[in-house]
Amino acid sequence: MTDFKVGDEVLLNTRAGARAVVEYGPYGADKGTYLVKLLEGDDAGDIFPALGYVMKPAPKFAVGDKVAYEYGGGGTLVAGPFRSELHDEAIWVVEKPNGTHMTPTENALRKVDAEPDAVKVGDRVRVLRATYAEATVGKVGKVVSTTETWREADDDLHRYDVEFDDGSAVYAADVELVDEPTADTYEYDGVTYDLSAKYRDRAGNVWSFTGRRSSSGAPYVTYTGWAANTDTIGQIADTRGPLTRV
Repeated sequence: MTDFKVGDEVLLNTRAGARAVVEYGPYGADKGTYLVKLLEGDDAGDIFPALGYVMKPAPKFAVGDKVAYEYGGGGTLVAGPFRSELHDEAIWVVEKPNGTHMTPTENALRKVDAEPDAVKVGDRVRVLRATYAEATVGKVGKVVSTTETWREADDDLHRYDVEFDDGSAVYAADVELVDEPTADTYEYDGVTYDLSAKYRDRAGNVWSFTGRRSSSGAPYVTYTGWAANTDTIGQIADTRGPLTRV
């Protein structure tokens, strides 16, 4: 019979394999009884005695857990655990932020916070440290994953996968949130521009926003027939302004 201790998560054979946590024990004449609290189902929260032989250790993970993969990447557990043909360790199916999947063994996974350090997927951040890509320090981009595990060394986790507006990306060890204007406006030289609007320059050309930004966060603009689309609103305002909203 397996011995359990307070805090262990278990599966109860008498409750169709429901997950519970050991609250007290073992106790009784044969030290084979435990008080457990049910963690799922309509009776979640109920505490009752259970014999050790009707319990088995719960898997370390559950579908829906956010995990990091020891050898790089991470994501959400979407299926498992499964028995492996090649390993004693169980395998899980992990869905990465880009929609692809991998099947690591359980011993190569660890749980991570969904939103570590208050930085979450979708936030715009400035890179403060990226050991192998120092040229990206100071650049601003969007966080596309917070479960990456690229490491310069065993104790140097590069948690943040940051994608820049030019399409490049970096695994960053440290980032800071960028306090930018809302996604619908941008201020330049004292003028606030509506990114959903169009603006006419002094020559009569009408400019609109492309939805892309430079590494500094400045929105790119374009007008019909202009092939390059590499000018920011500040560049156009300086060289072709003043700009008038259409």
